Amino acid sequence: NIAIGALLFLGALYFLFGGKKPDPYHEHVPSGHPSVVLVTVIDPSEWDTAYLDTIKENRERYAARHGYQAMVVNALDYDTQGAPRSWAKIFAMRHALSKYPDCKFIWYLDQDAYIMDPTKSLEDQVT
Repeated sequence: NIAIGALLFLGALYFLFGGKKPDPYHEHVPSGHPSVVLVTVIDPSEWDTAYLDTIKENRERYAARHGYQAMVVNALDYDTQGAPRSWAKIFAMRHALSKYPDCKFIWYLDQDAYIMDPTKSLEDQVT
């Protein structure tokens, strides 16, 4: 009788206090640093190297000026598994989200675009 009572008591204690496991999910709240990641995928097989160098410099200077992060990557670095090479843009943005999980925004800007007024921040452009 005592053994059964002790077993029930220990079972109740385990059920009340020992059965809870910590929740494996916890929400990640981004710190916002860097606030913006500027992503550009370049394709050296279709564009001149000198031109692509100016694009890379344009992105890096703009990002440095506003405290952003520039991520200029080569389209050939991503295995699109038979899909058109333009799909490297999707992989690059996913790469940016993995590399900079605390950023607020991912801004994709194609290789044929040029930032003409580097004095204006992204926030100035969209507000």
